[in-house]
Amino acid sequence: MDRQKIVRKALENGVLLTPDALERVNESNIGTVLEEAKHSLVYGASEAGKRGPEVVVKTAKQKARLKPKDIADFYSQKYKAIRQLLLKKTKAVSINKAHDLNSEVSVIGMVKEITPTGATLEDQTGEIGVVGKLDVQEGDVLTVRGPVREKKIMLSETAWPDVPLTRRPGRIHNTSLLLTAKDEKGADIIFSTAGVEDDKVTHVSESPTWLTVRNNGTSLVVLAYRTEAKELKAAAGWLKKRQLPHKDVPGPKNLFIIDPVPDILWLVGPPAGKEIYKGVLIISCGDGSAKINLETLEAEFK
Repeated sequence: MDRQKIVRKALENGVLLTPDALERVNESNIGTVLEEAKHSLVYGASEAGKRGPEVVVKTAKQKARLKPKDIADFYSQKYKAIRQLLLKKTKAVSINKAHDLNSEVSVIGMVKEITPTGATLEDQTGEIGVVGKLDVQEGDVLTVRGPVREKKIMLSETAWPDVPLTRRPGRIHNTSLLLTAKDEKGADIIFSTAGVEDDKVTHVSESPTWLTVRNNGTSLVVLAYRTEAKELKAAAGWLKKRQLPHKDVPGPKNLFIIDPVPDILWLVGPPAGKEIYKGVLIISCGDGSAKINLETLEAEFK
């Protein structure tokens, strides 16, 4: 079978062969090649040593000296971003308007403090007391609903931004990712926390770090976060709140807001393991490595 017939057969099956792949395809192996490439628009683009995946890294180092405005900007970004996510799920009034209502209301606010009877919420217009049992921490942003009595909300319901059920997860066909705490090879893409000197390895040192991987016309997002949490299950709560926990304000640029929802949440610190939360792979490679199939999100630990 000549090249022209091979190209025609591939196109009939919805596959575009790269020039390098075309060099290796012949009449005896074309069936195997088309079977491997049936979920991919381009075959041969991600092979070792060839032009392959593109990785975009977004991170922010902590400023040596923070000004009051830096701290204000950090929390302002968080409130505005999570408020926009919550407004997709519910209608809400500002806190200053809620004070004067004697009916059921919904407000979006940041938890200013925990009180003996509930909590105090604040937004850019003021603050209001919420009476009821709330499973919250200071700095959380959420929606609370309930009737207003004596300028306080009697809690009947809470809502978090969470991972939307309509989310379409990213997947990359015929591509593998290696998450590793040491200098290792053996994948199309390698993210490492070790100080490796290799231009084919993305060295992840800052926390959090956002990584967008693009290949074959598709993409997915990996969020790397260093944590002292001992169990991966804790990350489900972070995804529900759409924010990563932090002890201090690291600077004016807030990368702790979980937006967009990552396809993979890579936790650096906990023992090796994995969890799934609403389609998000939560994973730690511990002191070893984890090789992930970016089409199925199946992981192999070493």
